[in-house]
Amino acid sequence: MTLAIAAHGQSVDAPMYSKFLALPVGARSAAMGGTRLATDVDANAGFSNGAKYSDLSDDVNGDGGDQDLSSISYMPWNGAYLTTISYAHVDSDNGNVFVGLQMFNGGNQNAMVQNSTGSYGWTAVLGHSEIIGKNLYFSGSLKFIESAVPQKGDGATGAADASFLYDGRDEQYIGPMIAFAITNFGPPISYTYKLAQGSKEFMPANVGIGFSETFNPALNRNKVTLAVDINKPLYPNRPITSADSARYQSTGYIQSMLHSSNRITASAGLEYNFYISHRDENVYSIRGGFSEDNGAIGYYSGLSVGAGVKIRNLHIDASYFLNPNFADNSSYQRLFQLSFSTTFKKF
Repeated sequence: MTLAIAAHGQSVDAPMYSKFLALPVGARSAAMGGTRLATDVDANAGFSNGAKYSDLSDDVNGDGGDQDLSSISYMPWNGAYLTTISYAHVDSDNGNVFVGLQMFNGGNQNAMVQNSTGSYGWTAVLGHSEIIGKNLYFSGSLKFIESAVPQKGDGATGAADASFLYDGRDEQYIGPMIAFAITNFGPPISYTYKLAQGSKEFMPANVGIGFSETFNPALNRNKVTLAVDINKPLYPNRPITSADSARYQSTGYIQSMLHSSNRITASAGLEYNFYISHRDENVYSIRGGFSEDNGAIGYYSGLSVGAGVKIRNLHIDASYFLNPNFADNSSYQRLFQLSFSTTFKKF
């Protein structure tokens, strides 16, 4: 599952096989530059900030109660693909649980996934969220990650996420949201083949803060949301040189976080939700965003756009990501993601 990148001949971190865990899950998040910590809840929240589910179960804004949310997202590129399936049960009695599954297949993709043919991986997540105060929510989850990589063999590890959310919006969902999250916190993957350059890969652990503000400029049902995420990776750089690779392999788990990369990643997104007429119950969305990963993931810097529609219980979202730093023939220069989500309320 090697996400090693070669862009215009630039050298970046050597392969990190779990970097797909740092990608935005769902077309809505991808269209908003990858912002996902303090945005409104959707079925994929368990992969970014599961505390949003308790925000939904809280009846403060009159939209809580028992609900079931599910989603499937698909992102293909040059024979490779990443598929994500999510499900959450939101209970008015605060019994919120969520599960998710990500499946990666390297296919014949070569531009970004070095020696990817035959590589695959999957991640399962199980979590719970709680209301811990007025408009304040917490979530914790566990992950299991397994992958197989040519020339490295099989590997598996576990990880944990913890997140908080404060929702300061009013009954019309106008106002701020603030979030804090620690994600992919776990020991490195050790692969079965003990190669000369080592077989250990650190997880893409990350600490992030998010902020969003929702406006109602026309004083009607239409809304505009501006979101910003700032993240600090908690894993060390892994340069391509053999000397630095040896140092990487000898680094301990706690030491890797204390001496992690000093890179800061940032993303910003804008979402406009509107209705065609005052009688229309369908919600239409136009989105855009920008992300700068500063080399932490290695390629996810660029512009994104997208759109969506909510028809009763069905949400359909699409996103398109453009990375201007890659050559036109790069498989990752343009990324498309499609998501289908459903929400069912129990009365």
